[in-house]
Amino acid sequence: METTNIIEMSNSDLTEVDLDLFRNYVERLLTVLDLAEAVELYVNFVGEDEIRELNEKYLNHEGPTDVLSFPIEPPDYFIDRFGILSNADFHKKINGHLLLGDIYICPTYVLGELSELGVDFKDEMALLLVHGLLHLMGLDHEDEMEAEFMETLEQDLIKKCLA
Repeated sequence: METTNIIEMSNSDLTEVDLDLFRNYVERLLTVLDLAEAVELYVNFVGEDEIRELNEKYLNHEGPTDVLSFPIEPPDYFIDRFGILSNADFHKKINGHLLLGDIYICPTYVLGELSELGVDFKDEMALLLVHGLLHLMGLDHEDEMEAEFMETLEQDLIKKCLA
């Protein structure tokens, strides 16, 4: 019996978000990352109040932000110390699915930043999905080398998934 991905998406923000477009985008990302065998992932588009509360409660950062990720697997499950994707057997499956975690994105916050960023709304939202997914896989940008690696990988994934 073949198992398919479970990609749950919700939008409680006032900004209209094309959930089907982003669900398809996540499916392409999972395929490119060789994670399309059966994962469970939740993407929540939320308002500024909710993302502010999550940011303050779980990260001790004040105010709203654009994206937050809450992984279920430990970071070294997907990557080694050098940031290379691991092909280790998936050992933490429930009902045949690897539980990746939750991504929270605030479209209203993103809209407020667009003039500063000089990019299209859908393009920035796609970048945040990639960014959030990489965080679920254990990548981070705490130091310059990690940030550089993550940014390069994000751009590579966007080129492969939007092509």
